[in-house]
Amino acid sequence: MEWRHKDLISLEGWTREELHFFLEQADYMEELMNRPIKKVPALRGKMVVNCFFENSTRTRVSFELAEKMLSADVVNWSASGSSTSKGETLRDTVWTLEAMGADAVVVRHGAVGVPDYLSKKLHRASVFNAGDGTNGHPTQALLDLHSARKKLGDLDGAKMAMIGDVLHSRVARSDIQAFRKMGVTVTLSGPATLIAGGYRFARRRVRCRTLAKRPGAPTSSTSFGFSASGRRTGSFPPSTSTTGDGARRSRLSPSLLRTPR
Repeated sequence: MEWRHKDLISLEGWTREELHFFLEQADYMEELMNRPIKKVPALRGKMVVNCFFENSTRTRVSFELAEKMLSADVVNWSASGSSTSKGETLRDTVWTLEAMGADAVVVRHGAVGVPDYLSKKLHRASVFNAGDGTNGHPTQALLDLHSARKKLGDLDGAKMAMIGDVLHSRVARSDIQAFRKMGVTVTLSGPATLIAGGYRFARRRVRCRTLAKRPGAPTSSTSFGFSASGRRTGSFPPSTSTTGDGARRSRLSPSLLRTPR
């Protein structure tokens, strides 16, 4: 198939066929990792710069290992000790890296939207989102998808529950995008204030289960969804409500939880 994505910012625009193609490539790479010599020439002669504005161990090492297995020339850049400490802007930094020959830039940043911003500023280099604020972490979602497919096989019709602080989890947001496209029904469960109830779910209904604050209070659940055009097809609960025994719950406005553009 013809690959149409220059950058990897989000999985929102990916099709199921593209995810299947990617997972097939991941199967091949997993086989490569079991070989005595873990090298293929796919990125020979290409320069990849890892720009991490946040501390990272697993993500940074995973990217570097993958880049070296693909025979890329790897440059690890960090904000500490760079010209950004002297006031150089993020835009000028990546422009400098591109002028020095970077073919791809891997970015992790605490602010939402930084990878998308850089993808619009760079003329030639590709941008890979390694996590931006609480917005998304698409490469982790692809890894989760690969692990689930390896364990369960065909994911179409499967059910997945995400429990806990979904609102502040960038991995959860990307997981929702990826698993929905593979035909998985996603359930979100946790305290009402930590569930991203306003997240835009297209073409598929998602069950959101919120837990009352007070121990022993009954739970309440809301099912909602959006049509293919993005129009809401379900109803959200009011901003505040009271359960049967008086326990008070609160919900953030759905408009505040939509993925920033």
